[in-house]
Amino acid sequence: MNNQKTNLKTISDKKKKLQKETIICSIFEKSPRLIGISYICISSPVIFLLEFNDDLQYNYLINEIEKIQPNQIYLSQNIKNDHLTTLLNKEFPKIKKTFFPRKKYNNQNGIQILNRLSIIERNNLEFTLYNKHICFSCIPVLIQMIEQEQDITFSDNTFEIEFKSLEGRIFIDTMTIRNLEIYKNYKTGKIQNSFFSIINFTNTKGGARKLKYEISRPLNNHELINYRLETISELIKNEFFSKKLRGLIKKIGDFDLLVLFLSVMPKDFTLKKVKESIQNLITLKINIELIREIVKILKSFSSNCRFIKQLIINFSHPKLEEIYQLLLKVFVKDITISRKTSEIRNQIVYGIKNGISTFLDLTKKTYTETLEDLNSLFQDIKQKYKIAGMKIQHNKIIGYYISIPINIEELPKEFIHVTRYNKRWHCSTTLLSSLNERIDQSFSEILSLEKDIVLKSIQKIRKKISILHLVSDNLSTLDLLLSFVYLTLSSTDFIKPHFNNKRAFAISQGRNIFKERLKSKSYIPNDTFIDDNNTLQIITGPNMSGKTTYIKQNIYIFILASIGCYIPAKFASFCFIDKIFSKLCNNDLSEKNYSSFMFEMKQTKYILDFATENSFIIFDELGRATDTLNAESLSIVVCEQILKLRSFCLFVTHFSQLSWLEQIYHSIKTFHFQIKHKYNQNNHDENKSEIYDVEEKDDNNEKENFHINNNNQNVLQYRIKEGCSLDNNQAINLASMIFPKSIILKSNQNFESIIQNKSLHKNLIIQNLSSKINYKTINEISTILRSIESSSLNKNTLKSYLIQLQKQCKQNILQQKKLLD
Repeated sequence: MNNQKTNLKTISDKKKKLQKETIICSIFEKSPRLIGISYICISSPVIFLLEFNDDLQYNYLINEIEKIQPNQIYLSQNIKNDHLTTLLNKEFPKIKKTFFPRKKYNNQNGIQILNRLSIIERNNLEFTLYNKHICFSCIPVLIQMIEQEQDITFSDNTFEIEFKSLEGRIFIDTMTIRNLEIYKNYKTGKIQNSFFSIINFTNTKGGARKLKYEISRPLNNHELINYRLETISELIKNEFFSKKLRGLIKKIGDFDLLVLFLSVMPKDFTLKKVKESIQNLITLKINIELIREIVKILKSFSSNCRFIKQLIINFSHPKLEEIYQLLLKVFVKDITISRKTSEIRNQIVYGIKNGISTFLDLTKKTYTETLEDLNSLFQDIKQKYKIAGMKIQHNKIIGYYISIPINIEELPKEFIHVTRYNKRWHCSTTLLSSLNERIDQSFSEILSLEKDIVLKSIQKIRKKISILHLVSDNLSTLDLLLSFVYLTLSSTDFIKPHFNNKRAFAISQGRNIFKERLKSKSYIPNDTFIDDNNTLQIITGPNMSGKTTYIKQNIYIFILASIGCYIPAKFASFCFIDKIFSKLCNNDLSEKNYSSFMFEMKQTKYILDFATENSFIIFDELGRATDTLNAESLSIVVCEQILKLRSFCLFVTHFSQLSWLEQIYHSIKTFHFQIKHKYNQNNHDENKSEIYDVEEKDDNNEKENFHINNNNQNVLQYRIKEGCSLDNNQAINLASMIFPKSIILKSNQNFESIIQNKSLHKNLIIQNLSSKINYKTINEISTILRSIESSSLNKNTLKSYLIQLQKQCKQNILQQKKLLD
């Protein structure tokens, strides 16, 4: 078997355009806010369906379109001037939208079309999806327009129909997808340097499509995640065989395109289509041989791995063997794929076995004899003129021609059609042109005779196409998992994540994979722990200290874990999460008629409306688009609302006053990023160094970032530590690396003055919170008392413990009153 990489550039011109991942989407709305979506990626023979109830602002629909990323959307004419169309134009101005009469959106017609197109195993969809009707209404427009625009016909019983449910997946909202740069880099708007691009090591388009789907809709079913992790662990343990598998999958390429070739029929089956079909059938034969090699390697793995066991069963399916035997009856066994035009011709002429058609065999013989005449003619010319470097070559446009080095001063008069190409002359002779015509004529006759053989082969394979769909999906999934393995093995300190049934989100020594891979250097690791007793963490620190990187890092790690990938940490354990939200960017969205502050408030309201107790939220500097007093007041109210929701939240802020909330609410903890200031001896009476919250130095992990000017040094530790920072004027200290000493001194004086005058603001906040003085203590007591119910302590010991607890509570209340006084 030839192990040369399979050339899949044999699809028709129409289909070549489809390899750019063109996605067409059809949307239909039925009041009240019942949305149906059908879409198809034209390079894949799968039709996707989706149906859900949306809210007044169509947030779920906007979210799904952001994830599907269609090139074109088909809509019903009756909503052309509706709120939905206005919203789609505002959110997705670059996506083309086409409107069709309402009568074309007919669910009965949609069911009939799907039953005609779906593989036999998926027939009777109206019973399988008996409670889904709106998504069927989208099908007639979608299929008819694609067939019309692409000038093709979808073949009966050849398409996979896949209903996408929102259940079992983590909801990531639209702004979070953009904020985290899941699909596109925020600065460039391109896929390069996005989260998808840095973790994508797939070798097939099918694998890449699966990865794009997974990272925007991670699993929240821990059983399925562990099923994937089991496979990843087995592949990592057998690195040598995993590399072999990656190599074979790379040779197979995009198997989906071959299934698509069988699913789509051109309206006019020209000789060009015959030629392409022969190449695709040969590619299918070679790919099945490569799949056999994959099965041999898979049998080297542990028999305990469930996914690998299933792959062996599917890749050894009798129907796949039947397709292979069918292809062996038509094509010679040792045929290979070639990219050279002359070899491609020979492959098409001699690839089909002799004995299938007498007329075809005779035409092949004529073709061969004409080629021999041409070769004999060239040898005569070569012997006659004895020109060094003379060659006979082939071009798909002009056929066979003579190639001569450019250093020949005068060409023989026998040579005609002389042209110069680079450092050679291309020419022909009268007899050579005549032989070319005879060869082309014979080749066309061969294609005409092979047409019937090809069509019959395609029809027989179509009856068994369901196994090719299954194999294609399995290859894409295997490619995805091998991509995770490559990511893990090519990185440092990746571990297998764990999942728990409690309310606990824990990461030890986690790192930001986004920054680490883009910068090609290791980053300072940090810990994260959130549970029922600590649902909201307020994080402070100066600019550039790593706050935003840290909160993004936790989401990236969790997404990787939830798609079944190893993660950059020492240890991690995650609970059930249903939704992920973020409020990060604050750009002025003038094209949407929103100010930065208004957009920030809309985002915040959206999060508070849709978050649940199982959601994970990250906030970055809420209220930075307004004045300090309003921003601080809003931050307090939002924190209180999140506490009521009991969602997990990382709340980054510059307002150190928010640390007071920790004294009021038992579920809040305060953290900060450390900074160290060093002062230059030339500018001070003594060499003074102020170090904030640095307890010890780890020589292996300490990576300091020095910002230096003539006056001092500021060292950002990039380490998170519990508690509030002792340094209240960090921004001025950082500014000292740019501004002269006189300005910094004046700034410090102003800072002290503002702090003194801010007591009124503090009193207002305290007055607002004073009614909740004992809230934290009461909650802590209730937690302890609930745990005592199941205690095995004897009466005397329990009595002593409760007396001690009573004293401690009184002391805590007195301390809180002192704080407010």
